Amino acid sequence: MSGHVHTVAKVEEVERTPNNCKMTFAVDRPWMKYILSKGFVAVDGVSLTACEATPDQFSVYLCPETLRVTTLDSWRVGRSE
Repeated sequence: MSGHVHTVAKVEEVERTPNNCKMTFAVDRPWMKYILSKGFVAVDGVSLTACEATPDQFSVYLCPETLRVTTLDSWRVGRSE
C-alpha cells in the first residue's frame, strides 16, 4: 500500500463473531465523500473494502487471516489512527 495519509479515523465499534470481525470507524464528515460502500480504504496501511458507509462513519469486515497477519486484531474502541 502506498499513498498519502489524508485523515485519521477513530474506532467507534468492534463486533466479533467466530468467523470475522466488523470494525466501524468515525471520520470527519468532509472526508466521507471519498469513502463509498464497496470502495477501497486503507487503514494502518492495510487495503480494505468499506462494507457500509454513512455520512459520518464506515465499516469493514475482517476475516481471520487479516486479523492474523495485521495489527488490527489488537485495536479497540477509541483508538485513533
